[in-house]
Amino acid sequence: MKTPQLKPDWETGIYIGNGRIAKPKSQTNTWYTMWFKDGGGRKMFMDKDVEDYAKRFDFDAKELRSQGEVDFIDEFGDIVGGVTLDP
Repeated sequence: MKTPQLKPDWETGIYIGNGRIAKPKSQTNTWYTMWFKDGGGRKMFMDKDVEDYAKRFDFDAKELRSQGEVDFIDEFGDIVGGVTLDP
C-alpha cells in the first residue's frame, strides 16, 4: 500500500517539533545607515540589529523595515538625522 503524499501545511521551513517551524536563514544581509545632520558621522548596521538600535535611538523598527527609512526629528520639527536602507 502506498503512503499518500500530502503537501505540508507550513510555508517557510521545516517542522522541528513541539509545534515549531524552523525559519530559513536569509541568503542576503540587509544593511542600514544611521546618519546625523550635525556631522556626527554615520553608522552602518545589519537587519538583525534593528531592534537594538530602535530602542537605543527611539525609532520605530517596523516603520524602518516597511518604509526603508526613518527620520530623527527634534523638538522644533527639524530633521536632525535618520536611518536609511542601503541599496
